[in-house]
Amino acid sequence: YLGQDILHKRRKIEIRKAKLRSIYDKTFSNRALRSLRNIKRFEYNFVRTRLFQINNEIIKLANEFNVSHIVIEDLYKLRVGKKLGNSKGRKSNKIINNIPYAKFRTALEIIATQQFVNVVAINPYHTSQFCSRCGVLNKIKGDNYRLYKCKSCGLEINRDRNASKNICNFLFGRETNSAKISSSQIPDRQVSVTRPSLPCDVCIV
Repeated sequence: YLGQDILHKRRKIEIRKAKLRSIYDKTFSNRALRSLRNIKRFEYNFVRTRLFQINNEIIKLANEFNVSHIVIEDLYKLRVGKKLGNSKGRKSNKIINNIPYAKFRTALEIIATQQFVNVVAINPYHTSQFCSRCGVLNKIKGDNYRLYKCKSCGLEINRDRNASKNICNFLFGRETNSAKISSSQIPDRQVSVTRPSLPCDVCIV
C-alpha cells in the first residue's frame, strides 16, 4: 500500500541512529554527533517528501474517479504508552508512535484544498472490528491479525479493507471534524454499516 516504504526506510534509519548514539556515548565523537544530526535531517526530509508524493497520488486517483470527498480516520490521539494508560507493548508502542499521521493529514489537506476535494475525518472507534457486511462487532483474535473473520455471516476479508468499507459506511452517520463540510451536507441520521459504499468517495485507513 502507499506509504509502506516509509516504514521500511525508517526502520533502517533507526538502526543506523542507534549505532551512532552508541558510538557517541562511548567516545563522545564529534563526527558521530554530526552524522547523527545529518541522518535525523535526512529522515525528516525523506518522510515529508514521500508523504507529499503519496498524497499527490491519492488526489490523482480522486480526480481520475471524479471523487468529491476523501474520508480518513481521525487519529490525532493515536499516541499510546504506559503514561497514557493504553500501552500495547513496547514494540507496538514504538511502531504506532512513529506513524507520521499529523504530517500525512496536513499534506493531504493542503493538496486536496488546491484540487477542490473535501477531506472528512471520522471517529475511528471500532472501524476495523465491525463487519462491513452485517454490522456485527467481532474482536480480532488469533495469529493472523490482518484477516478479519465475522462469526455471524462468515465474511473473511483483509482487516484494513474491512475498515475502509466501514469508514465509507459511517461517513454520514459519524462525527466529522472537517471544516470544509457544512452541517447541511451531512445528515444527522445514523446510517447502518451495511449501507453500500458511496461511488464518489475514497476511503483511507
